[in-house]
Amino acid sequence: MNVAKLAFACIALLSTAAVAGSKTNFEIYLSIPPSGTAVAAGSFVGVQNSSDTNSVIQCQIKVDLTALGTATQRLYCHARDTSGNDGICILNNPPQAFVDLVYALKDNDKLTFTWDVATQQCKSLELQRGSWQVRSNGAT
Repeated sequence: MNVAKLAFACIALLSTAAVAGSKTNFEIYLSIPPSGTAVAAGSFVGVQNSSDTNSVIQCQIKVDLTALGTATQRLYCHARDTSGNDGICILNNPPQAFVDLVYALKDNDKLTFTWDVATQQCKSLELQRGSWQVRSNGAT
């Protein structure tokens, strides 16, 4: 009987430790200067858990077939903050590393992207994953 009580206590402690620690929803951060490099950041789950109905964050890869039968890719990232300000970047035929990062995104990852204000050309993508991020539907 003592073994059963000890096992129950260990399970209870372990399950408590699994949910302990700091948790963060990454709501949309948007900084668009008059010129130079703009930045947007946030997470899908941060937007989904937000009480506002304006916020958006996304990145997508679109593939088109040209008349010559070759495939072209286009990266499109978009973020909108609670005030309705939009940040958009586009990159034709992005490097494979950008494509891989978009495919690796999970709903609780923090996505950050930068772009040139004058051309809207994407300059960087960053995926951040950590223990402090709120989990959604069992995603890791």
